[in-house]
Amino acid sequence: MVQFTINFRREVYQRQQARARARVILIGVWVAYFGVMGLVLGLYGLNAATYARRTEQLERQAKRAEQLKGTAVDWALSSDDINAITQRASSLSLHRSVLTRLGQLLPANVRLASLAWNADISGSGGLKLVLTGALRPEAAQERMSAVVGLVSTLSADSIVHQAFKNVKLASTNSTEGTNAVEFVIECQ
Repeated sequence: MVQFTINFRREVYQRQQARARARVILIGVWVAYFGVMGLVLGLYGLNAATYARRTEQLERQAKRAEQLKGTAVDWALSSDDINAITQRASSLSLHRSVLTRLGQLLPANVRLASLAWNADISGSGGLKLVLTGALRPEAAQERMSAVVGLVSTLSADSIVHQAFKNVKLASTNSTEGTNAVEFVIECQ
């Protein structure tokens, strides 16, 4: 025999369940609110600590500079040094135009690995640009002729020639397994 039970308090039970859900949601909202507030205040605290640390560091540097003020030796620059500094400072627009032109001249099969201004300034005394990269010649093109063609393209360009009178291929390296040729081009 099957027994049935009838719950006459179902309505009350459902109201209690709804109130319990509402309380859980309200507690969740409060926890989220205070969590976000704690996070924001924590970030403000970290920012203030960083700011205080940086301020202390700058104060120490200023104090050290004040202590060393009278002991520093004055620089005496020769007229050649002053002229070299003035010349390099005035050639910044030329540097920008050379870099822009390099971006236009280099073909898609060339990948630059590094670009160094005045890489060997102690030896030559003049402006020097060293380009290091790799070139993947096209299928019908010989590897060395592609690199030599790149050097001749750079030396024939008017903007590059205005900054550098001498563009030469310093070294090449090719690996048998790959078709790429690594190169170093010096512009002086």
